[in-house]
Amino acid sequence: MQITTNLQQFNHAPALFIVCGTQEAKIYDACDGVIEELDEFRIPKPGFTDHEGFSASGHGAEYTSGAGDEIDQEQRRKEFVKALVEHLKEVATRRPYELVYLFVPQHVHRAVRDAVPHALQPKIAKEIHGNHCEAHPHELIRMVMPEA
Repeated sequence: MQITTNLQQFNHAPALFIVCGTQEAKIYDACDGVIEELDEFRIPKPGFTDHEGFSASGHGAEYTSGAGDEIDQEQRRKEFVKALVEHLKEVATRRPYELVYLFVPQHVHRAVRDAVPHALQPKIAKEIHGNHCEAHPHELIRMVMPEA
């Protein structure tokens, strides 16, 4: 898709946009006035949980024990990071990127940053916290543009 003329064009400086949620990611390439989606994936939520922990309430208090869904959430996070590493490894070989922009929720930003290939880590120009997976590519560019 063509980048509108009032936005940064990334001429002669290819940029990689890594846009993550908790269980999904989109990866964009921006260069010479064009931004295109290179890859997208999602780790599906399980349709059920076994709710291993014990929870009871009464007399104004709540009692809990056990890990419950925490184990499932941690396992899904590990699956997501593992998939992200594989997808980024493949994408990073397409061209020599000058800039990398991360859009990632605060609670997973370290794991996502560590998933970026080592050759690209020093090229991370900006990290924006939040889930921006549904944002239009032009909106992503607006978020990283230097303020005039």
